[in-house]
Amino acid sequence: MKVVLSEKEKKTFLDQMIELKRNGCRNPFVKISDSINSIRKQGDPYNARQLCHFWRNYLDPDVCQENLDDKEKIYIDDWISLHKSEDGGIVWKKLRQDLKNQFGPFRSENKLKNYWYSKQRMNFDDGFWVIWVLYIDYWVGTGTSRLYHSLPFIGNFVNKEKEIKYKEPLIRQVNHGPFSDDEKNYIYEWANSQTKNCDAIRWEFLQIEIQNNFGKFRLRNDLKYQWNYRIHYLLPFMFGD
Repeated sequence: MKVVLSEKEKKTFLDQMIELKRNGCRNPFVKISDSINSIRKQGDPYNARQLCHFWRNYLDPDVCQENLDDKEKIYIDDWISLHKSEDGGIVWKKLRQDLKNQFGPFRSENKLKNYWYSKQRMNFDDGFWVIWVLYIDYWVGTGTSRLYHSLPFIGNFVNKEKEIKYKEPLIRQVNHGPFSDDEKNYIYEWANSQTKNCDAIRWEFLQIEIQNNFGKFRLRNDLKYQWNYRIHYLLPFMFGD
């Protein structure tokens, strides 16, 4: 349950935290939860763990809420690569303290987690399509799925360490440069032939065709954009509605 406090409750929280820290209280959030819940007029009560999370990420005046800069991001990447446990565990409390010692600002655990996991999701999205293209390419050429079984997948689960080692060299091959006129024409002719035959456009197959004919790995979204731009904007502009 997300913690939402009124201004009065926030003031009570801050005032009591200052007092409890001054007195050396080792677990102030138990007492603060009693105080907050006693003045709440509506809603479910908050426990000590919820209020601790709210303090460490939002209410603590020492926490810097500004965006991470590039140096901090590089430090986070390097720190996690060195300190992450074998099962992928990350001690965020230690990371945020080391980050503060290195750069000064005290960052919330949420901000560190949001940066790291967003980056991992982006890397996976960029790399997975390349693996899929290679599988389709192999399947089309041989009629087998042997390559699929050699990929770092176990059932519906992914072996993260093997997956990253497998796809890292492939991700670097993604071409984000501008499309040549020949590519644009090829995309239009190929996709148009699919629609004329009342077939759905299989963008993963077009990826293979572009790779084979132009030597470029293109993202499916980029191929779709070129097609949609020509169909919905360029052709009506050239020939009128």
